[in-house]
Amino acid sequence: MPALFSHSVRPHASVLFITLHGLASTLTPRLTTVASSELADISLELQLVNLRPNTPDSRLCRYTNKKPSNKGFYVNSFRHLQTDEQARAVWSNAAPLECKIFNWLARRHRLPTNDRQHRHNMTPSPVCPSCSLDEDVDHLLVNCFRAREVWRFFSNGGASPSSFLDLWSSRCRSPADTTICMAILWNIWKRRNALVFNAKDEPCLLSQKNALRTFVYGPINVIIPLLPPL
Repeated sequence: MPALFSHSVRPHASVLFITLHGLASTLTPRLTTVASSELADISLELQLVNLRPNTPDSRLCRYTNKKPSNKGFYVNSFRHLQTDEQARAVWSNAAPLECKIFNWLARRHRLPTNDRQHRHNMTPSPVCPSCSLDEDVDHLLVNCFRAREVWRFFSNGGASPSSFLDLWSSRCRSPADTTICMAILWNIWKRRNALVFNAKDEPCLLSQKNALRTFVYGPINVIIPLLPPL
């Protein structure tokens, strides 16, 4: 209530003081119309306050019912956002940190794809550098023909993922599976950047081998049996 607070002469008065002496005793004699309206509202709320003199004062966060903390304020500031059920899977696996950061950005649709850069007036066209379709996260990592080449190899005869979210929901069911998928996605991204920034059209086999090398950072005895032979 900013208008009412601007009329306060005792901004640090306790609830006990205000309850005993009245809120008006902490304010200037003449209030604006807005401040008077705010005073009426808060006076109604104070009527519901039931003080217990023998109980020590304590401050509790409204939403957590715990003592205020940096964590509590941080959690409260994001409580209106939808929970990402796969967030733990992104960070709790054996992939290198760079793969985890990359996949987190991909899940948040924050990768600098041509589509996103075009929407921010950073590139003249949203078109994929490899084909004639717009390059968003789904297209870049799953639906582009260059990405499908890589996924066909690692699908080992099964169906390729239909979208980025489908990939996470159907294939990332364990830390080992998640490590594999994240390393593959990372190397699809590196293959795309080699074409965009270095004009190098790397063969699909090189991306496959690079993805396998990424697993060196992970639990080899768990991951290698899950991979198709080169």
